[in-house]
Amino acid sequence: MSLAALASRLYPAALTRELGLAPVRGLLLYGPPGCGKTLLAREITRALGARDPKIVNGPEMMSKYVGDSEQYIRALFADAELEQSEQGDASALHVIVFDEMDAFTRERGSLAGDTSGIRDSVVNQLLAKMDGVDALNNVLVIGLTNRPELMDPALLRPGRLEVQVQVPRPDHTGRQQILNIHTQRLRQRRCLDERAAAALASGALARVTHSFSGAELAGLVRSAASFALERYVDSALLNGWAPGAAKAPKAPYAADASPEAADGAALEISFDDLVRALREATPTPHSRASAGKGRWSAERRKLLGWWREAQLKRLTSEATKGV
Repeated sequence: MSLAALASRLYPAALTRELGLAPVRGLLLYGPPGCGKTLLAREITRALGARDPKIVNGPEMMSKYVGDSEQYIRALFADAELEQSEQGDASALHVIVFDEMDAFTRERGSLAGDTSGIRDSVVNQLLAKMDGVDALNNVLVIGLTNRPELMDPALLRPGRLEVQVQVPRPDHTGRQQILNIHTQRLRQRRCLDERAAAALASGALARVTHSFSGAELAGLVRSAASFALERYVDSALLNGWAPGAAKAPKAPYAADASPEAADGAALEISFDDLVRALREATPTPHSRASAGKGRWSAERRKLLGWWREAQLKRLTSEATKGV
């Protein structure tokens, strides 16, 4: 099913009941780490006009005390149960987000070492709350995971986590938008030198970061800024600045930089900083099969790093030619 199935949550319950349409109670977002699944869950909550979501980390669901995990699940649904009993169809939508959901929803009977049966009992409790005898129509459960194949199949059938959406790695356009977001302040304050700004504006950096997730792109920008900050602090120390002094000397800026842009600025990220950050960046493998740590994997990572660096230099040179 597609995300359009959530449209049943946008119309009055009286109308959907006339059509015999039960509201969707569960949504599963799956994909590689760092692709924005949690942010997407928040945006879905906002778009549906729901109450502030309850976000739960999957590993925190498991307790060493018998019955604690099941009690925690019941507590998560308690507010929605009370509101539905008091207001009926007028009840607001309650959203519960389970991050790393595979941590406590493994297929029942698959863990031979779990002699207590707690994990199976937790899955049973969640199934009962989502689609039991007294099912709630004012609750939407959103599960987030990198490993949907580990989850109990009963959770993925209609009536439970029936809407399953893959959140892929960003394409070239998406990577450019993400880089623009994370460098917005740097660009406003003229903290990028000419070649670094050209690498970003021309889309060269977005082109060579194929297979990078949103989190990895943010880390790339942070790494480049860290290298620039390290260089700036070393220069300030050589100029007599002492750590702990009231104010460090300002870094030199381009002559055409406006006073508003340069005011209070402390560093400038050079193209070499971007190259150095890109050289050290290692995107997460697409699959477990490609995540090995053997000799070929290490060599392949080095080759990809060299290729990205060479391509970035070539594309940036082409973008700045004649400027």
